[in-house]
Amino acid sequence: MSFTVFATVMISVIVLGWIGFLIIAVALVRDSVDAVRHRGSRVAAASPKQGEET
Repeated sequence: MSFTVFATVMISVIVLGWIGFLIIAVALVRDSVDAVRHRGSRVAAASPKQGEET
């Protein structure tokens, strides 16, 4: 009985840890993508060659 409780607790902790890790990773990726997009838009506004993309 105690082993099953321990196993379920460990599995739930691992699953919750992975979910939290994925949420943090997605947030970091979105931040980096937004930063790259802002940089790209600034570069496109500065240079006439990439102005066609916007």
